[in-house]
Formats: sequence, C-alpha cells, structure tokens
Amino acid sequence: MEAVVDIANSRLIISGIAGETRNDRRTPIVVRPLLRFSEVLAQCKPEGDILAGLCAASGLPHGYLALEKAWPWVTKQVEVPCGCEIVYPSALMTLCHLYDRHVLDLAEWSMAELVEWGTRMQSELLAPGF
Repeated sequence: MEAVVDIANSRLIISGIAGETRNDRRTPIVVRPLLRFSEVLAQCKPEGDILAGLCAASGLPHGYLALEKAWPWVTKQVEVPCGCEIVYPSALMTLCHLYDRHVLDLAEWSMAELVEWGTRMQSELLAPGF
C-alpha cells in the first residue's frame, strides 16, 4: 500500500481508501434493540456468560457498553436482593453477580427467578418519576 501526502491540504491519502476517513471505518453500536431487556433476558440459557447471552439475544456487539447504550436504566444503582456486598450495585452488575454466583455457582436462584427480578427492576427503574 502506498502513502501519498497531499501538500495542498496536508491530508494523508492511502491508496485504496482515499475518500475514507478513520471514523468512517468504525462499526457503529446499535442503540435501539427491538426487544425489551426482560424479553432478551428470558431468551438467555443458564450456561456460560450472561453478557454474551444478552448481546447475542439482542443482536448487540458483545460488552457492557453496548448493553448500557441500549438500555441506559441498567446503569442505575439498585438494592442487592441476595445480601452480598457489591462495590457499585448497578442493575447490570447486580444481574451479572446474581447469575454468576446464585444461578450458576450456588444454584440458589433459578433462571426464571432471575428473569422475574430483571423484569421487576426494568419496571421500577423505568417508572415515571424515578
């Protein structure tokens, strides 16, 4: 690949992508999933990584940021229902803790109970005036 400097406007041009800027090549994060969070959570299976399951079921790129952009309410702080100490108990962090520790490790919660908790949190945190 050959690089050429256009002296007139001091812009670096690389053959093959001349009209493309750096920002044009980034993959945009979709921020409006078609499903509600509770519907996506209900599609997850009790195995593996809950984030991967949520992202796959919603069609979002894998990661916290994509989920937080799609459903901003998951960043709000919540009361931890299990009594465990969580440093910053956002709805998403608490959900991940409940899934990892209480659904998978200890089997104290079922996936149905986790979905019910997630649905309740969604309703409470999206309620007018919250």
